[in-house]
Amino acid sequence: MQRAVIRGRAAKGAKLPTHLGVDEKAIAKGHRYMTLVCDLQAATVQYIGEDRKEESLTTYFAAFDQEQRGEIEAISLDTWPAYINACTAQVPEAEDKMVFDRFHTPWRCAPRDSARSFIAHRPAHTPGSMSI
Repeated sequence: MQRAVIRGRAAKGAKLPTHLGVDEKAIAKGHRYMTLVCDLQAATVQYIGEDRKEESLTTYFAAFDQEQRGEIEAISLDTWPAYINACTAQVPEAEDKMVFDRFHTPWRCAPRDSARSFIAHRPAHTPGSMSI
């Protein structure tokens, strides 16, 4: 996988997207994960890293200098602490650029049972409605 990542990075060039999406993907049973970084404007995968640790995302950011990382405008991610820590440590003013996806925010705003109740009892999607 590492060779594929290196080859893909070379083909994409050294430009860092301004709008990033960060998430983990399960790759096998037993809680094995990979870290995905996507360009949200081009809808392309920019990076695939081993595991879902802080170092997994830090490795991606380390390929770019501080000035390039400062040009990031938004990072969409879930509330996984390792990803939040990597963004905060590597991206200037990351606190103002991180956007947490809607699915994960109820866990931070309410006790877990209340969040589960919210999801289970929310109204069904109405055609033409912008709500999820």
